[in-house]
Amino acid sequence: MIRIRRTTDLELVAKLDRICFPADEPVGFALNRFWWVATRDGIPVAYAGVSAILDSDLLYLCRCGVVPWARGLGLQRRLIQARVRLARKFKLEPITDTQPGNWASANNLIACGFRMYEPGYRWAGDSWCYWRKA
Repeated sequence: MIRIRRTTDLELVAKLDRICFPADEPVGFALNRFWWVATRDGIPVAYAGVSAILDSDLLYLCRCGVVPWARGLGLQRRLIQARVRLARKFKLEPITDTQPGNWASANNLIACGFRMYEPGYRWAGDSWCYWRKA
């Protein structure tokens, strides 16, 4: 059984991040973000976060990862949906970005109703893809 819950266990989130993205530089998991963890039969297998963008009506869907052996179970979509529900609860518009060529994440965002857009400021870089769900 898969269960998704909010967490404040940043050590667990960092551990999952290292498993999901072993080649990446470690990222900061600041407390000003909300995090979710997905478990399968009690074993943590995925995580995702959001960060509020101050002085705006936007909620940024930040880092998300699924451990290699749990990919293909729809976990990323479920984590996107959980974060969109939080955005809707607070009447915020969810936005995010993906690296070019990250087709799995792009397809999951599209399936969840996100569309590409051109932000006023390309915070992740000129070649990245930017997404919003109106």
